[in-house]
Amino acid sequence: MTEQTKAKKMCRQWVREEQKKLSWTYRKEADAKICKRILALPHYQQAQSVLFFFGKENEVQTAMLLQQAWADGKRVLLPRCMEKGIMEVYPIFAMQDLERGKYGIYEPKADGMAVPKAEIDFAIIPCMSADRYGNRLGHGGGYYDRYLADAAFTTAVICYARLLLPQIPTEVHDCRMDLVVTEQDIWKA
Repeated sequence: MTEQTKAKKMCRQWVREEQKKLSWTYRKEADAKICKRILALPHYQQAQSVLFFFGKENEVQTAMLLQQAWADGKRVLLPRCMEKGIMEVYPIFAMQDLERGKYGIYEPKADGMAVPKAEIDFAIIPCMSADRYGNRLGHGGGYYDRYLADAAFTTAVICYARLLLPQIPTEVHDCRMDLVVTEQDIWKA
């Protein structure tokens, strides 16, 4: 295990402890503010196809973003975990198009055609934590880093301000995000 891998493991432990301290009220208010910031971004407003994720309990809740994107006439895309470390992106047209996947995460049902990366205009990416420089701390599976390695679209990682770290340890395969969005601010990497 490299020093960076050990450092990431320690960061994940810290984040898990801090997540337990976040009140329901804080999360709900922060979710609304983060979603409002995303919707105001020119990247979102100009995009036709947007890659989202469906937030797990301890992540920013994105259902409001999905609903607004449909109302705005956007093509709503979500990832589906295929095999270990590999994900593909599929369109969804309603919440009923989602089912619980391998890790208990809501993802598109197995029917339909995967969307090529070239058709994605903007992506909202989950994290456990991030720093203001666009580095994100994921859960360690590498799904997003593999998927985003050759992506040309703009990425925004969304994170609770209370879970931001001063510096995320990075490795060669880690993809830096273009924007970091919290309930308090937006940073360009």
